[in-house]
Amino acid sequence: MVTGARREVQVSDAVVGVEVLSREAIEASGAEDLAELLEGQPGLQIERSFAGAAIRIHGLDPEHTLVLIDGQRVNGRINGVIDLQRIAAERIERVEVVKGAASALYGSDALAGVVNIITWAGREPLSATVHTAFGSLSATSEPFASDQSNTLDASARVAARGKGWEGSLTGGVHRQDAFDLSPRDAATTGSELASYNLEARGVLRLSDRVSVATRLDYFERRLAGIDLGPTLPEVDDNPFVSESSQAVYDRRNRQRTYSVSVQPRVEISQQHDLQLGIQFSRYDDEFELDQRDQDRLDSRQDTTDDLVQINAQYVGEIFDDHVFTAGFETQYERLTTDRILSGEADRGRVSLYVQNEWRPLDGLAVVPGFRLDVDTQFGTFPTPKLAVRYDLTSDIVLRSSYGFGFRAPDFRDLYLDFENQGAGYRVLGNPNLEPETSRSLTVAFEASMVADTLFRVEFYRNDVTNLIAFLSEPEIVAGQPQAFTNGNIESAVTQGVETSLVVQWLSFLRTDVSYTYLDARDDDNDRFLEARARHRLTFNLRAFSRKLGLRGWLRGTYVGSRPFYDPDPNDSAVTIETLADPYVSIDARVSQDIGDHFTVFVGVDNLLNAGDPRFLAIAPFGLYGGLNARL
Repeated sequence: MVTGARREVQVSDAVVGVEVLSREAIEASGAEDLAELLEGQPGLQIERSFAGAAIRIHGLDPEHTLVLIDGQRVNGRINGVIDLQRIAAERIERVEVVKGAASALYGSDALAGVVNIITWAGREPLSATVHTAFGSLSATSEPFASDQSNTLDASARVAARGKGWEGSLTGGVHRQDAFDLSPRDAATTGSELASYNLEARGVLRLSDRVSVATRLDYFERRLAGIDLGPTLPEVDDNPFVSESSQAVYDRRNRQRTYSVSVQPRVEISQQHDLQLGIQFSRYDDEFELDQRDQDRLDSRQDTTDDLVQINAQYVGEIFDDHVFTAGFETQYERLTTDRILSGEADRGRVSLYVQNEWRPLDGLAVVPGFRLDVDTQFGTFPTPKLAVRYDLTSDIVLRSSYGFGFRAPDFRDLYLDFENQGAGYRVLGNPNLEPETSRSLTVAFEASMVADTLFRVEFYRNDVTNLIAFLSEPEIVAGQPQAFTNGNIESAVTQGVETSLVVQWLSFLRTDVSYTYLDARDDDNDRFLEARARHRLTFNLRAFSRKLGLRGWLRGTYVGSRPFYDPDPNDSAVTIETLADPYVSIDARVSQDIGDHFTVFVGVDNLLNAGDPRFLAIAPFGLYGGLNARL
């Protein structure tokens, strides 16, 4: 584990709590991408929209969670969202999740926490796996409907290692037909999807103490769907348009990402380590709306987001009972897009961070940290943090941390000029935005006093100032789409408690149960923050018989009601609250080993067919099956 401390430590020894999903857990879940993998995890909320699958931690927005691959930032946010569906499961060796402000180590975007994806590398001299899965889900909201949508997933991985080197190659194809939770109109709820990914990794050990790791990856995804626009105004010279007509759009979206990274590492001695890294990544997005039967409302926007990152980090034991970490990072980002007024924007950032892990007494660890970010647009931001761990006994651990965080507004927040004809709205950037800042406190208690059990409870509070949110324009112009802009809310608070209990009942049976209570308030408007549920309950049951080679997995999630706010059609300064109904989602999977090299599996997703087109646009009930082969 490296994420919580930015150095290699055992999970059980970490001062800052880190949740790790291993490769074994990934394969047991049957997840095809990162979004599916994180659904149902305690304290994590996956939210699906036109921008993709986003993550919420501690009730904060998706843009407040920093997503990393092998410790490097992932770029290409749409509406503030890094779409987790872009990261295919076959690429992942493990996932590390740090909850709570991590800006003291990672800078901007880490107010809520960090998700770090460690990519797969084989551990044998030669290893290979092939995965195929085919599924069918209801194309409408009715389970077992005659109209079905199909899914196809195929991937392969191969890895080899020898004296002084190792390498791996991973690739996959993923397809899904469109589905519609509201078949009474022409629009589709879920897009037709086709994605392709290819990744190559290598490590060259130049000596016992010097190595160089490289990674190259390519991802492409094509989305297609049908959107409905607002009722069109009457046009005198166009007999095809009337007051009651509604525009229909064919939507097409092509997204591509390219990334290359080089990470040298020098082990100066057993107590001193130096890591370097440089990465270039590009995100291309081509978005097109084609109005049926007409072309006056056709639109197309192309976006290119380039990011260069350079970093250096030293870790060393400079005194007894002290482990010192110091690092330097710089990044340059350039955005070229039709969606911002100037058509092009760039920014640079230089950062320095330090951290000292001090263990003055047996069972006590104190970790102060500090980071300084200098941004070309917003000046200097200091973000201190203090974390403490105290082991009352070998089975009882207390953890606490208090830290500052910040998020600099991105280019879209500042300069966006985008009109979605299909949805009938326009979004305008606000160059006068202030950066978001936060103060975060977490206190956690862990106990494993009974054999094969682990109980954990965590209390947290985040006070966010200058929270950036969509605000409706005060005036609605007849015949024009509803306009929204970004604005700073003076203050918002998210606080709550997360509890979880893990029990290994027998050698073959394990249960994980968690409950989360969230209080998330917009203090400016004295209301609960949108799309958050106060109550969330998750349940996981895993069973395994080594003798029979049989595995079973059952996951359930209960999510309480969530508020949503719409402008009053008669007064845009007034909002109307709508509570989305609670829902329950259940997934199940069974797999059977056949000999030493093959595994067959079958599963069901969304067994209770939860979902609705407005508040919960998730795929309906679906069945799947497939085969895994390994060398």
